[in-house]
Amino acid sequence: ELRDNLRLSGVSHIAAASGLHVSIFLMLFVLVRRPLRKHPLLHTAVTGLIVFVYMVLIGERASVMRAGIMAIAAAVVTAGRRRSDSFTNLAVAGAAICMMNPYYAVDIGFQLSFAATLSIVLFSRRLRGSTAGISAVVMLCLLPITTFYFNTLSLETVLVNLLVVPLVPAMIGLGYVTCLLPAAACLLRPVVSLVLVTTSFFAKQEALHLKVPSAYALWIAVWLLVLVLSYRLLRRGSRGA
Repeated sequence: ELRDNLRLSGVSHIAAASGLHVSIFLMLFVLVRRPLRKHPLLHTAVTGLIVFVYMVLIGERASVMRAGIMAIAAAVVTAGRRRSDSFTNLAVAGAAICMMNPYYAVDIGFQLSFAATLSIVLFSRRLRGSTAGISAVVMLCLLPITTFYFNTLSLETVLVNLLVVPLVPAMIGLGYVTCLLPAAACLLRPVVSLVLVTTSFFAKQEALHLKVPSAYALWIAVWLLVLVLSYRLLRRGSRGA
């Protein structure tokens, strides 16, 4: 039921491990990593070890490996005193995962994770960090994939993301803290309850859930072309400004 509520309300991505989860997990070890900043190679090794442990604990999921490999790649590049590039890190993560198991390329978790991350990387600067804008772009970029697998279009996705996504960092952080200090559960419970109530309410609004046919290859190609043209227009507009 929980998975269905998240899917129907358009926020199933909050249940998948992402770069946000990895970043918050790394923050728990900030006291260990901070003294090592003067030693880039050692700092990178410790960061990589922490991320690797996180990946082992969570399991071999495409979204986990994508976020973990991107974090390690960014740490390695930073250690070499070079600027980290999100496109390159994403490409490295995709290549590494497919080299380990080529069948991940047809895994829905792999496709959703990489498509969502790519859309954020492409449009976040153009939209100047607007939560509503980024939520809308991610929804549009994932539309061919979600309609192909679920045959459902949720009209309330942007609104639900605006209500729920700001609560995710607190929920993740308090979740990690609760593992160490069970007493923190009293702070975690209200946040989780608010997310569950919100998603459950919108999931029951059947009028907002449109049944659509599966997206075929030609339709997906046209949709991707529209997204590319939109990106180019936004890029041209930002240059003109």
